[in-house]
Amino acid sequence: MLEQVVTELTQRIQRLRPGPGEPDPVDQLRANLTRVLTYVLAERELTDILLNHSTGFDHELDGKIQDFYDRIAALIKRSLDLGIEMNLVRNSDTRAVSYAILGGVKELIGMLSRSSDTDIESLVEEILQFGLSGVARPELLKFVPPRRETAGDRQPGNLSFFGPKLD
Repeated sequence: MLEQVVTELTQRIQRLRPGPGEPDPVDQLRANLTRVLTYVLAERELTDILLNHSTGFDHELDGKIQDFYDRIAALIKRSLDLGIEMNLVRNSDTRAVSYAILGGVKELIGMLSRSSDTDIESLVEEILQFGLSGVARPELLKFVPPRRETAGDRQPGNLSFFGPKLD
């Protein structure tokens, strides 16, 4: 069952295609998010199992669910890495950011799965705004000091939370 979910999610998340004649990258992200949320909310029973599984009673199932989330985080990480290569995403520790995104999405989906009134279009716009802009007003960002680069930032697989400094 978990394999099917990974397959379904993978099919709904399409690689961004920048360039002439292609939709704007944000529109492509919007379409990906819409497809994923539509699927997850259509499968509320499965969503409930994944989000509300009590750990410790069935170690085999615990491992399978953790593997499922690790695989989803790896998909997010690959997307972030590609976004960095395409100069659409800032340099960051994509492993840490992928789990932060996954945690936020899990909480959002959990909240949505308990709600009968779901406006997917509005939710997609909120997710996009948060993902692309965060929560700070632009004028606040001028007070954020630039991050100093460390030797660990330049090594593959570093686990620093903020990743390499922006140029």
